[in-house]
Amino acid sequence: MYKLLYQSAIISNHFAGLNVSLSALKNSHLEQLNSKFFALLSTRFSILKIDYLLMRIGIISTFSLNNLFCELVLFIVFVSGFFLCELFFKLTYF
Repeated sequence: MYKLLYQSAIISNHFAGLNVSLSALKNSHLEQLNSKFFALLSTRFSILKIDYLLMRIGIISTFSLNNLFCELVLFIVFVSGFFLCELFFKLTYF
């Protein structure tokens, strides 16, 4: 009887692990598709490139830590929306 309970516990744990692995694979696949999608968007449409966004906001791009910071912030905000980026830079630099 105990052996049967032990075996059923092992089997249920095995399937629980498969479910977790399957959901992790689905998330990983979705993340890959998402990154490919944004890579295609940014190469096809110049309006979505970081240099264009910097120029649009009115920031002169120079190679410094500020530029790297601007690119990082622009990438994060690009995902959530362009208008938040404009507001952030107006509050930060003006």
